[in-house]
Amino acid sequence: MKFIEIAFRLGVVLGIFSFIWFFIQLSYTLITSKRSKSIYEIYFFKYIQYFLIVNVSFLFCYRNDQFNEIVFSDVIFSGFVLILYLVGKLQNQENRKNLFQFAQNKLPFIQMGYNYYAELGSIFFSISIFFLFIIYPQIATNVISKWFYYNILSIEKSFFFGMIFKLVGFFILMGIIIKLLNGFMFLVSGRPLMSVDSKLYNNKNNKDDDFDSYEEL
Repeated sequence: MKFIEIAFRLGVVLGIFSFIWFFIQLSYTLITSKRSKSIYEIYFFKYIQYFLIVNVSFLFCYRNDQFNEIVFSDVIFSGFVLILYLVGKLQNQENRKNLFQFAQNKLPFIQMGYNYYAELGSIFFSISIFFLFIIYPQIATNVISKWFYYNILSIEKSFFFGMIFKLVGFFILMGIIIKLLNGFMFLVSGRPLMSVDSKLYNNKNNKDDDFDSYEEL
């Protein structure tokens, strides 16, 4: 199935991109002497990260590395996968926020740089950028995105890292399938297929409310 194939491939791409991005952030942290980042600095880098994620993902919608022919079915499926991936990251941040809120009662010095509206804005920003690339695809084929594209291909083709990130892609694919099944079951029965209770969150609020704690890579 075309969607499964693209979801798996993008899972591999996103895994390798996160690997490269980790070292970019680590280098920046070392250069700035490990000082704590402000909330504005955190989201500045997050918006850059999401821009590059969309940009690089769009490049993989081309038929070849000459970037002269776009496969529009890949564009549609890739856009859908990206939305599910980014929404999943937002849900993860919400779950982490709940855990941090509980931890702050025990350890007040713990802080988390998080803003729901900035996170939501990053998703709409990413969707807008994706549509911009559809209208003006020449913008997507820039020097920075090509650098990520070719490095991702090189890592993917290596035996050791290629196997690791194919496994990462598989888990991302499973997460997307579970999210789709949850949505379908919610429409049919009013309840998701998979949900678990957060005891920490329930203890904090002294009530028995449930929330999804699905974790996506």
